[in-house]
Amino acid sequence: MALIIMLLFGSSTVENWEVMGIQMIYALLFYILINRLEDNGYSLDPKM
Repeated sequence: MALIIMLLFGSSTVENWEVMGIQMIYALLFYILINRLEDNGYSLDPKM
């Protein structure tokens, strides 16, 4: 998550608003995935 925050900061300092919008969508998706990690019951990872 720290990497996404650094990317957002860099994009905002050079005022690249188009890329910053895409990176904010990525940040939202990563936030949702990290918060829903305990619901990963269908994965084969624990069985290996």
